[in-house]
Amino acid sequence: MVALDASGSMAGQAGGEIKMQAATEAVTRFVTSLPEDAEIGLVVFGHEGSNDESGKAESCAEVETLVPVAPDAAGALAEALDALQPTGWTPLATAIEAAGAALAPEAEKGEQVVFIVSDGEETCDGDPVAAARNLHTSGARAIVNVIGFDLPPQDRAMLAEVAEVGGGVYLDAASGDEVMDALQRHSAWIKTRFEHNVEAVRAQTANSTSSFVAKSDASKCVADIQNAEYSLVSKWIADLRERSFSSEAFMGFREMVISDHRKSREMLDAYRTKVEAMSDEADRAIKKTIVAPGAPAPEADN
Repeated sequence: MVALDASGSMAGQAGGEIKMQAATEAVTRFVTSLPEDAEIGLVVFGHEGSNDESGKAESCAEVETLVPVAPDAAGALAEALDALQPTGWTPLATAIEAAGAALAPEAEKGEQVVFIVSDGEETCDGDPVAAARNLHTSGARAIVNVIGFDLPPQDRAMLAEVAEVGGGVYLDAASGDEVMDALQRHSAWIKTRFEHNVEAVRAQTANSTSSFVAKSDASKCVADIQNAEYSLVSKWIADLRERSFSSEAFMGFREMVISDHRKSREMLDAYRTKVEAMSDEADRAIKKTIVAPGAPAPEADN
């Protein structure tokens, strides 16, 4: 889902362009560059009412899903973008909630993404940080990325937090080309992180399997030794009985073997505990070295 700001401030200029026009052209170029089977949709906010107090209530209430999520929707999305006019306030939290409502309620992490393009912070008394966190931790498990288009420095902290709690990234853009570049970088990072997550699951599964096999092999080894010794001791005891040795003699002998086996089980338990600790440590190492970190590679290019 693309959530596009059409508030009154988007009528201003950035990099010699009208921000609304530059943003819509960048989003259009981005969605038309995606594979035809990519499911995309569009939420807009700030496009109704006006940016004065008399139009605030209408503007804050009117968040609209212009294009529902669907494959091969780039043409419909471009058409909807072309008709937008910047006018009102910025109900960012409501826009995030609307974008989430348009997604599947259950998905794997990284399969569903919201791209927010905005030139300002929330102005409709909502809580976009809470909205992004709820969307990311819900069954939809959506990633929320934010592109700050010609954003004033004082507004960046809040939108960066929206991206952080949404499991995504915040990127600045000062022109339409930079909006397009940021969208592409977001998309590439998400694909890479999703692949990393898949690789991490495979590595952790292999690690768990190896740990299970090691513990099972050790248990079988100890059991085989103990069973063989019990069988041998049983024969010895039977032989002692036939030779009329006292029960105290062979019972003492049996107790000695049982004591040795108890020590073997203690060694086995210690070994299993050690293997489990090694497996846990390997899992932690896998998470650090295979799963892409929260700060994505694109930020390193800034």
